[in-house]
Amino acid sequence: MRLPRRAVLAALGLVPLIPPAAAEAGLRFAASARDPAGTDHLTTLTADPDAAAGRALSAAPLPARGHGLAVHPSGRMAVMVARRPGRFAIAFDPLSGERLALFEPIDGRHFYGHGAFTETGLLALTENAFETGDGVLGLYDPTDRFARVGELRTGGVGPHEVIAGEGGGLLIVGNGGIRTHPDTGRTKLNLETMDPSVAVLSGTNGSPIWQASLPTALRWLSLRHLTLAADRTLVVAGQWEGPGFETPPLIAAARNGGPLQPVSAPAPIQRRMANYCGSIAADASGHWIAISHPRGGIVTLWRLDGDGVHFDHGVELPDGSGVAPFGDTAGRFLLTAGTGRVILHDAVSQDIRPFSTGGPPRRWDNHIANLAAPA
Repeated sequence: MRLPRRAVLAALGLVPLIPPAAAEAGLRFAASARDPAGTDHLTTLTADPDAAAGRALSAAPLPARGHGLAVHPSGRMAVMVARRPGRFAIAFDPLSGERLALFEPIDGRHFYGHGAFTETGLLALTENAFETGDGVLGLYDPTDRFARVGELRTGGVGPHEVIAGEGGGLLIVGNGGIRTHPDTGRTKLNLETMDPSVAVLSGTNGSPIWQASLPTALRWLSLRHLTLAADRTLVVAGQWEGPGFETPPLIAAARNGGPLQPVSAPAPIQRRMANYCGSIAADASGHWIAISHPRGGIVTLWRLDGDGVHFDHGVELPDGSGVAPFGDTAGRFLLTAGTGRVILHDAVSQDIRPFSTGGPPRRWDNHIANLAAPA
């Protein structure tokens, strides 16, 4: 589907796509979710910031499972990316839920599930150059019907999540280190030689600014998901590909370009994390981090202070994966699960409330995103 010029301009905030009065007040989120018939939908969720209730709207069926979302700095456009090794991305209007465009990568590439917007307005999507195994960021121009206008090397293999820093002036990439090929689906082809890292690139020209790896003993920790707190602390969540009987740190943090420092929870919680992190998000204040562990049925909450990142408590949530900040209140998160459950959690008070979305049950996929424009 080609994106009409008027829709592009509207999505970029230059022309209103719908009258302002028609837009519902409140918070908005989006995720991939599966309905009882087994169809995956791009689902938007409206929510009252003062109540544990909202309304889910299935905006459009998806060709297959969706994964991560990138939100345009204007807040008037977002893009959902296919789960790896998928080949579709969908741009939509967060206010109306209207689908604006459906586009694909070039031959020889597939999407790895995440994206971010640069300060120049381009959309950067993590991709696999699968014949060579190189990780790249494909660059797409929203003002030219999402034409692919180039790519940047990520400095690693298997780039998964990319986030923007400094208003899109920086692109921060989790190079998971795992090589795959679409001929073998999601099979991991290089576990014996994997070399995960986190890289910071210029959002303008892709030049490398900083890159860090963990100690050799943690080379099987695939560094995949990222969040950047208000004090510029970068927190990275991974999944362990080494021996299953080990319980290594799954989280690492770096501040102001310093080294990645592994962080662990107390042993009983570390075991509950089941060597796997699903999603990560910082709250509105930047002092709290939520990390999901769907295989362990728990979401962990971490505090940030001048001394670093510290485990605080856990929340039971079977198959829970999606985490997103909820409103402007410190420590508030919306948590979603593949079971269909949605909860609102206040990390400060440790209050847990069921969140009603209305309509038929949905199996929420890996990520849920706050559709507010990035700070």
